[in-house]
Amino acid sequence: MLTKRTWTAVLTAAIALTMITYIPAASAAPVTPDFGRAIDAYAGNDPQDTCDNDPKPGTVGFRDLMNRTYGSHSSSISRSCSLGGTSEHKEGRALDYMLNINDSSERAIANDILGWLLATDRHGNRHAMARRLGVMYLIWNRQIWSAYRASEGWRDYNGTNPHTDHIHFSFSWAGARKQTTWWTAGGIRDTAGDYDGDSYTELALFRPDCSEGSTWWIRSTRTGTNLNAGTKFGGCTDIPVPGDYDGDGENDLALYRRDCTNGSSWWVTSSRTGNLLYGGTKFGGCTDIPAPGDYDNDGFSDLALFRQNCSTGSTWWIRSSRTGNNIYAGNEFGGCTDLPAAGDYDGDGYTDLALYRRDCTNGSSWWVRSTRTGSALYAGNKFGGCTDIAAPGDYDADNRTDLALFRRDCSTGSTWWVRSSRTGNNIYAGNEFGGCTDIPAPGDYDGDGYTDLALYRRDCTNGSSWWVRSTRTGTTLYGGNKFGGCHDVPATGA
Repeated sequence: MLTKRTWTAVLTAAIALTMITYIPAASAAPVTPDFGRAIDAYAGNDPQDTCDNDPKPGTVGFRDLMNRTYGSHSSSISRSCSLGGTSEHKEGRALDYMLNINDSSERAIANDILGWLLATDRHGNRHAMARRLGVMYLIWNRQIWSAYRASEGWRDYNGTNPHTDHIHFSFSWAGARKQTTWWTAGGIRDTAGDYDGDSYTELALFRPDCSEGSTWWIRSTRTGTNLNAGTKFGGCTDIPVPGDYDGDGENDLALYRRDCTNGSSWWVTSSRTGNLLYGGTKFGGCTDIPAPGDYDNDGFSDLALFRQNCSTGSTWWIRSSRTGNNIYAGNEFGGCTDLPAAGDYDGDGYTDLALYRRDCTNGSSWWVRSTRTGSALYAGNKFGGCTDIAAPGDYDADNRTDLALFRRDCSTGSTWWVRSSRTGNNIYAGNEFGGCTDIPAPGDYDGDGYTDLALYRRDCTNGSSWWVRSTRTGTTLYGGNKFGGCHDVPATGA
């Protein structure tokens, strides 16, 4: 926390120019991974020069991090390109986070945020979190701090807006695209199944209906309000493929449509804008298994498929959602009965090629190849039973996808088996939770960074329900809450 003397210095321009070169770490700072010594260079001066005001994933992610830490505050990212002069708001890489200097509690939050961003880390890296997040400059209470002039500390800001009711953050393009080390070397990841950008997985369902039209039903786990209540979108044989295809921090309504006659296609509508992102884009075969994820670490979910082939070898087909370029085009990896289990198993920000191989004779196994390096992370590691259902997620909040399985058992009780990818230790080893026909729907339902044990129970007689247990606390988050139909398909992602 800033001392009264230091805060007075920030407010006084003449003193600030000579004295404010370092702000102590905040006592209420965001949860921060234990980074190594390597760190990003300071962001350069790269003012806005295009019109592309859709919110960028790093900007959205930083806003969500602030809200998780300090409670929700009003904020603004985008600005019309026709308004005012040069501004990174017009490129979706600036955030105005509303805090008032005249409110003591909000001023304390501002102190904490700035202190955390500009603190020196344990390795001696100055302004460490600002660099890891790609902060280009900050404006607060008539003062500006610029990464490209970091040695000068806080300086007078004489713009027409004194910034006494908000902090302004501008990010480099790398920071805005989640390409800095906060995101790639252990930082906060996007939340699976988060359709409103609040970092909570929602109760999300796709209801196939060949008569009246297929619909989406999504309820916010944080507020309990319905985000979608019968929104029509999709065909009655489509497969839900939840993900963030436009990089705005919110999962989109997304479907893969298998078609052996006219060609298989992707259909995606933005949850935030309602705009059609993919409207029948042809990509994939009619028996391919979708495995969406961010395979190029740009903050966008990519069109991704695993093609089983017992004759010539199974292959991966992945197209970047941001660029449209192929990331994989027929790359061989996997067996012809393997099932994809997409996730980031080495914590580098890239979704890896991951498969679970059921084998009742020799033992089931995991096969995972790093997308970034091409090296084998798992090559036949035995873990799991031959009827288990893969339920990948980050169950220990270390920003790595863990080996996770749900084992249905109508006799002695269904169980969870989860092994940490980082330590190799068991997180769950036969923990009973769930019914023998339940469908796993892993996600972070309480917004604490841990993937929770989550199941959807179809019941045409008494009503379908959700059963969710917090991984961190062991408490019941949902204990049979009725929401959904008896043929609905969970669309929470993984």
